[in-house]
Amino acid sequence: VQTCALRSDMTARDFSDDPEVAGIVLTARDITEERAAKIGLRRSEQWFRGLVQHSSDVIAVLDVAGVFTYASPAAHDLFGITPAELQGRTFVELLDHDEQSGVSRVRSALTSNPPGIRNLEVVIRRPDGTHRTAEATLTDLRNDPSVNGLVLNIRDVTDRKQLEDDLRYQALHDDLTGLGSRLQFHHQLTEALGPTRRKGAMVAALYIDIDDFKTINDSLGHAAGDQVLVEISSRLQTRLRLHDRAARFGGDEFAVVLSDVYGEGDITGIADRILEELSLPVTLHGQAVRIGVSIGIAIDEDGTASPDDLIRAADLAMYEAKEQGKGRWAMFESSMADQTLERFELGNSLGDAIENDELMVYYQPIVDLGSGKTLGVEALVRWNHPMRGMVSPDQFIPIAEKNGLIDPLGCWVLDRAVHQVAAWRADGHDIYASVNISAVQLQREGIVTEVLEIVDAAGMDRHAVVLELTESVLIDDFDLANQRIEALREAGLRVAIDDFGTGYASLTYVDQFAADILKIDQSFVSKLENNDESAIVSTVLSIAEAMGAQTVAEGIEVPDQHRRLLALGCSFGQGYYFTRPAPAQAITETLMRELEGEALTGHAH
Repeated sequence: VQTCALRSDMTARDFSDDPEVAGIVLTARDITEERAAKIGLRRSEQWFRGLVQHSSDVIAVLDVAGVFTYASPAAHDLFGITPAELQGRTFVELLDHDEQSGVSRVRSALTSNPPGIRNLEVVIRRPDGTHRTAEATLTDLRNDPSVNGLVLNIRDVTDRKQLEDDLRYQALHDDLTGLGSRLQFHHQLTEALGPTRRKGAMVAALYIDIDDFKTINDSLGHAAGDQVLVEISSRLQTRLRLHDRAARFGGDEFAVVLSDVYGEGDITGIADRILEELSLPVTLHGQAVRIGVSIGIAIDEDGTASPDDLIRAADLAMYEAKEQGKGRWAMFESSMADQTLERFELGNSLGDAIENDELMVYYQPIVDLGSGKTLGVEALVRWNHPMRGMVSPDQFIPIAEKNGLIDPLGCWVLDRAVHQVAAWRADGHDIYASVNISAVQLQREGIVTEVLEIVDAAGMDRHAVVLELTESVLIDDFDLANQRIEALREAGLRVAIDDFGTGYASLTYVDQFAADILKIDQSFVSKLENNDESAIVSTVLSIAEAMGAQTVAEGIEVPDQHRRLLALGCSFGQGYYFTRPAPAQAITETLMRELEGEALTGHAH
């Protein structure tokens, strides 16, 4: 049995005196649904009232003049006054009138037909002098009898706006130095190149890089490096005009946009002032450290360059300044872009060259200057490019060092050389292999183990392997280089310092670094007729003797150089005078002739 409760509205009337009725008439009407609807409406009103009363958004009602007739409790937090105090005041008078745009749009919204705005940002001025940013929506509900006014929904977005401003600032500024970021610099350069540019004015981009910044970080620590960056940025701004802008691109790279300049001399003059200012010493850990920078300059004279074009051109010019010796500026020339493209193409195809057998090893004999007998061979890599033909090592070795290919390339050359020399030694030729190793290779963990594995796998006597390194290895990181080289020497290999006398490390580190061979650079050998150059060669020979090391003169090309070296006491050398670098087969023939000559000499005796 199902039961239900019904609500009814009942009326009773007494008709006892009426002979036809003779009783009480009871009239009943079912009001169950009507009562439920009223209860629902009451609850809905309470619910909405609760939402409005406790909402963090302000809900208010304005009359057609914009005067408050109602405001929810949240109005106190936003406007700084109570809802009761808002009664009779206009919305417009609460706005910050310094923000004319918002004030004008609110007035326009109130007077339009019909009135209304959506998501308008306004700034509220509170009685205590503080400001809040709010987002307002105005809806016309004058035709709704339950409202009869303009409904204002307004939300406090101050914190959100502050976060947006902070994120925008971080995107446009460098945290460490406060300078503009790469993004802001791009905007500023775009504006400088834009339609507001003055007629006949040039725009220039300067790309600035701190020379040898890695040395500061490695030797004095990153805190000192950061101090240098802050000091550089501060000084940089002192040498700019009011409307010039500087930025930090990251790391140790900075950029400057120069606008409204009317001659190349003005631009280079600013570059000179920057070089002068930034070259002054910086005090780090109580000592004065001299800093240098290299600057690349790119100029747009006629408005045809894009911001990206100008930045890229200035970057290329900066690298040219580095190539010219650092501590200077260089002006962009179109040939630099061609060289960069060529370097990119070479670097891109260098990795495939090893796999495609485009690389080969040539050998140049190292001889006894007295007898002419071959004592060793220097392994020199050559690249027979399928399109370019023979590519000079001077072109692709620096590329390999920059793009990380020097490791596989160096190990490939070492492997080929020790296998070849091991084969020659097995045939009775008592010679050694001299192979170049770069500073980049020495910095890699595991290089000592890898070198020894390659040598041992070839069945090569370790003492018959000489590793040649330039003095720059010692300058870049002496402690690490010394540690790795000593490990190789203790394992039985020998070490030669190549191009000795041309770098800064010669006299500074020679007492601390144990080398087996010093190679006299060909620049000294080529000028032996000059007494000054003869003195340098004599000095190198004396240093080598004091170290207990051998000396090998490089680049011997004519008989007179040969004679002078012998007279000075140099016993070993290499150069075109004896043999040009050649493939293994040609060297094999040379070695066989020497063996045959020795056999004949022995037979004659």
